[in-house]
Amino acid sequence: MTGPHTAPEGADRVIVIGAGIAGLAAAARLAQAGLSVTVLERHSTPGGKMRTLPSPAGPVDAGPTVLTMRPVFDDLFTALAERLEDHVTLHRQSLLARHFWPDGSRLDLHDDPALNETALAAFAGPKAAKQFRAFSTRARQLFEAFDAPIMQAPAPSLGKLTLHCLT
Repeated sequence: MTGPHTAPEGADRVIVIGAGIAGLAAAARLAQAGLSVTVLERHSTPGGKMRTLPSPAGPVDAGPTVLTMRPVFDDLFTALAERLEDHVTLHRQSLLARHFWPDGSRLDLHDDPALNETALAAFAGPKAAKQFRAFSTRARQLFEAFDAPIMQAPAPSLGKLTLHCLT
């Protein structure tokens, strides 16, 4: 019998292709379940999109600038009998991104949808702010619809998604 933290019957070796965050997370979970894991990566270092590139001024982080969906990382560390806080220090930032254009205009995006809507209205007008609000509402609806039956399910399926959406 297998469960979320046990190896499939008869399996003892697994190859994970890609040492990005998803590959590393999968490898860690599989190793925790008792499998022998080999991770293959085409680059000389792990990280995928979360990589560091050399520059004349020193190393530059080239990957994501924010950690989203913290519960996913908390769950990963819990599954590995660890705590995220024991390995990473996180600092909440309200300003998530600052965008610049050649004409000198600037758009700041925040961790607060209301602040983003205000910033978009100031940057591009009330119509853009209204479009952003509609986009944000739809994105949240899609996330909530897909989270349990697809993203969090041990065996995602279209049938489970359909049933979830009908209830």
